Amino acid sequence: MAARGYSVGQGRVKGDASPLRLIMAGPFADRRALIVALNDLRRNGYPGAVAR
Repeated sequence: MAARGYSVGQGRVKGDASPLRLIMAGPFADRRALIVALNDLRRNGYPGAVAR
């Protein structure tokens, strides 16, 4: 994500079997910028990207 120009952060979330790695991108200036970023990430290796 950083290579695509996004500011990123990461953390861990406890899952049922093992801790999950959480990668966050943003912040985004507005909803339109968020949608553009989601579409970009989904097309380029992050098909499960979601907005929170």
